[in-house]
Amino acid sequence: MIRKMMTSNMKCAILSLVFISFNYLNAFVNGNFDGDDSAWTIWIVDGEVEVDLDYTDDGPSGGSGEALRILASNWGNGGVYQAINLEENNVYELSGLFKGVGCDQNWVEISILDYEPQQGVDVGVGDIIVEQHFWHCGASASWNWDTDFAGSCGSNAYMPGSPPGVFTVPGTGTYYLLIKAGGVVSDVMFDDLNLEVIDDDPPDTEWVLVWSDEFDSSDIDMSKWSYDIGTGDWGWGNDEQQYYTSNSNNSFIEDGKLIIQALLQNYGGANYTSARMVTRDKGDWTYGRIEVRAKLPGGVGTWPAIWMLPTDWVYGGWPYSGEIDIMEHVGFDPNVIHGTAHTEVYNWWNGIPPPGGSIYVNGATSGFHDYTLEWDEDYIKWYVDDVHYFTYANDQDGNYATWPFDQRFHLLLNIAIGGTWGGQQGIDDSIFPVRMEVDYVRVYEASSELSSQLETIPNTYNLHYNYPNPFNPATTLCYFLPEQTHVTLTVCDLTGREINRLVNTTQDAGYKTVPWDGTDSFGRPVSSGLYLYQIRTSNHTSVGKMVLLK
Repeated sequence: MIRKMMTSNMKCAILSLVFISFNYLNAFVNGNFDGDDSAWTIWIVDGEVEVDLDYTDDGPSGGSGEALRILASNWGNGGVYQAINLEENNVYELSGLFKGVGCDQNWVEISILDYEPQQGVDVGVGDIIVEQHFWHCGASASWNWDTDFAGSCGSNAYMPGSPPGVFTVPGTGTYYLLIKAGGVVSDVMFDDLNLEVIDDDPPDTEWVLVWSDEFDSSDIDMSKWSYDIGTGDWGWGNDEQQYYTSNSNNSFIEDGKLIIQALLQNYGGANYTSARMVTRDKGDWTYGRIEVRAKLPGGVGTWPAIWMLPTDWVYGGWPYSGEIDIMEHVGFDPNVIHGTAHTEVYNWWNGIPPPGGSIYVNGATSGFHDYTLEWDEDYIKWYVDDVHYFTYANDQDGNYATWPFDQRFHLLLNIAIGGTWGGQQGIDDSIFPVRMEVDYVRVYEASSELSSQLETIPNTYNLHYNYPNPFNPATTLCYFLPEQTHVTLTVCDLTGREINRLVNTTQDAGYKTVPWDGTDSFGRPVSSGLYLYQIRTSNHTSVGKMVLLK
């Protein structure tokens, strides 16, 4: 909202070249262009363009000795492409050497398309599935042979990827790798192109619900939510026009849903009011799956967001400690959903533009949709209604400048009005009031994360969340004991009346799990509703909440 995984062992263990698995990658054998030039199709849009697949005069040291040369003049625009078969669940890395010599206002693009380019027809940015796009102006500086796509052009890198060269595709099928160049005078050579599968078997993850708000009570649960109040410095960083309040007309529960409402209202020196709700220090997670089912506000000037910020800012202020935008939507571009990651290197402030993806969602402002993020130590993945549309990968360099996402983050829900993005086409005052309706927020932990905790002795007492929650008909309660002690674990109703005593014994130190099947002490099923569960030892007491749905 602020405008802003792959280990070396994994790389060695998995396929080194995609041509082993796919039919069309002949030209990638050993990085050469002369293995089977018939796999490549010459593609010219306009202008004077010369393409040479066997260029040998100035190959790189350590390269194949033969290269692709694209020489364009008088705003020429052309290159080569070939068909490749790609799989949805694979993570790919495209690398290679390239340079430009004697260039003047030239550019280079490397793109993955889901359709075959037509001769004489240019490819627009909006049609590109995965883009590595580089741009350099000025004849005085040449490009050197370089393996780092992001830094090759020296001055201007546009949409470098996440990290550069790493990509996934939205569905299994035939795609087209396009290499093109152009400009006033553009003389660019490529060599040692290599398309590699760096993860061909992402593990199936079993997710365990650890935190949720179903918004089925009459009031907002303040044990889970807090508010950011005011306009903030620089309009919360984006020149936004609203004043955030905790007032009941800006956020409330209605028909089992959380309503965040923006109003045309003079308040605190602003012309609009809204709410910015946060789980900071009440719901903070490192890794997990976050699901938010919501219906978005529409109208020019609106800028709703579901996003995450670091709780502890370990690596410094924004953007150094990172930001994860699960969902952003701007009213002047309806139904287009954006997911983005921000870091020190990738940000709108002083770095390369942040990596992100977009997806068109039919009826984003008229119906409810699931906005989901999956986050672990290797990847962050974005989904809408279970459709995966973008991945940001950890480059495994151990550098927080590109991967600060190893610390705990919390969730934010808000509607901004105007701002550097949301207000690009003004604000339509006739649309107010506008609402973001949230049906539920659910946070899951990977079952492997919970299992790993069972292998060590905890340092403190802790009553962990029950899972699933809400539940029907059964749930599991977890708690941690740092020492041997006598334990009672009871389930009570909201009046404090004991429903069932699940544990009443001495237990050794460690992590404990206890099932509850939704019955009382006589084995009779209890009614749906909110229940409390309490762990008590000689020197510790904790209470949790759970919801039984029927």
